[in-house]
Amino acid sequence: MAKTISTFILILISTFICKAQNTVLSADEIGPRIAKNLRNGYKPDSLALEKICGSGFFLAKFLVDKRGDITDISFSRDSASVITDALSVAIRSLKADTLLMSSLAISGKTIIQPVIYHLEKGCNYPKIDQSADNETKLKNVTAFFKYHQSTQHFEVPLFGMLDFGEKEFSAIDCLILKPFTIESVKDPGY
Repeated sequence: MAKTISTFILILISTFICKAQNTVLSADEIGPRIAKNLRNGYKPDSLALEKICGSGFFLAKFLVDKRGDITDISFSRDSASVITDALSVAIRSLKADTLLMSSLAISGKTIIQPVIYHLEKGCNYPKIDQSADNETKLKNVTAFFKYHQSTQHFEVPLFGMLDFGEKEFSAIDCLILKPFTIESVKDPGY
């Protein structure tokens, strides 16, 4: 009888240990899970987004400490506050995913989430009159490309990639994820 009870207890402990080992997400599972949660939690001010004209990217950085608290949320240079305010809320909403939080707490790694944005509803693209003479069309196309080029914001964050405001890092031991994309595109009308 005692042997049966100890065998049962051993099986129960083994089952518990196996289940406990499966409660940590792999690095390959963490990225898609964060992206899904961010997509669900990202609720920007849509009226403010419609006033922005630009494309670019920035990096969001955060850490889940050993207690499972999300800390050190910051963003690299050239990030629009309407986007980062909503993204901060979405990052804090990750707390509801307990398996994700425990996995990130165990990893101890800083999370770097690249964010790519294409926001064109606020753009006032110069119109290209198809019936105009060639010289006017060339001027219009040139104006269009100059305006479009002025809305592209990819270079600044590349050079300041590890500048998150509080200090500029030379390197970060982190888990870098696939980019999170935000889009609001309008027909330029040509």
